[in-house]
Amino acid sequence: MPESKHEKKPVNPAQVVDQFMQRTIIGVALLALKHAGNAVQYLVSDKVSHWIGWGNNAISLMIVLLLFPAFFRYFRLRRSDPSVCIKSDGFLSQMFKEAAARAFAITFVTLLVMVLVTQKALQDLPAAFFLNIAVAVCIGSLAAAYFFLTRDTDDEDDDALEG
Repeated sequence: MPESKHEKKPVNPAQVVDQFMQRTIIGVALLALKHAGNAVQYLVSDKVSHWIGWGNNAISLMIVLLLFPAFFRYFRLRRSDPSVCIKSDGFLSQMFKEAAARAFAITFVTLLVMVLVTQKALQDLPAAFFLNIAVAVCIGSLAAAYFFLTRDTDDEDDDALEG
């Protein structure tokens, strides 16, 4: 009997978890962009700030649209088989932990630089400007480090299968 187009394909738990992590880190990168936009709003005219605000609203919507399907599939998988998603020793999880360590170091250095800069200049800017910069650097460096650490993993896997 031929397969129907309406039959569901079996869910590969590893792919669901990988998709969840990849979309989450893309969402983190978009959130960093949003916080950078929030900081820039303090430096530009009201008209430009207004358009940046609209851009930030669009980024927020993109984050929700990007993450909702991945969260839904992940939590549905977790509900059906909790043991699948408990493992935290996978490659992507290890790369996330390494990226978090690098992001912490970058954020710490950034905060030290911001303390030095604000003692000599930029004293007129509100604390919210510096908080947005700090958050943007923190989560932006997390996303960048994660993308850097996980780059070309598909090519390496393909090479291992051929050899």
